[in-house]
Amino acid sequence: MTITRQTERSLRRAAFTLMEMLVVVAIIVALAGLGGYYFIGQLSESKVSNAKVQSRTISTAIESYYVDHGVYPQDLQQLLVKSEIGKGPYLKEQSAIMDPWGNVFQYDQGGQRNTAAGATVIIPDVYAKTPDGREVGNWTEAKKL
Repeated sequence: MTITRQTERSLRRAAFTLMEMLVVVAIIVALAGLGGYYFIGQLSESKVSNAKVQSRTISTAIESYYVDHGVYPQDLQQLLVKSEIGKGPYLKEQSAIMDPWGNVFQYDQGGQRNTAAGATVIIPDVYAKTPDGREVGNWTEAKKL
């Protein structure tokens, strides 16, 4: 059986060359890098959103404490225990006062951030600081027109 030149050429061309494989791998790596960068950005923003929701949940617990005691708690730890008058706990576990970055939420009874955001009554501030220095809390950001 004789192999013709045409058949011989098609047999040699049956596989990819090393250069073609390297180009394909380079494209895949570049796309994975872009996808990873986008994914990390979304993960960071989801932590910020989570911190906003958690701070509002803690704020609701603080308001419940205020209704029951007539004063705001001195610190967030008071929300985790039963008070002398038998009320509480207002939050179930220590992790409820921890922000998404592993720190305890900041608490300010004066509510300067809420007042600056437009609150007409004193609402205590509950907030976290992101790794890049932003403050995320229970206040509503002013809407831009």
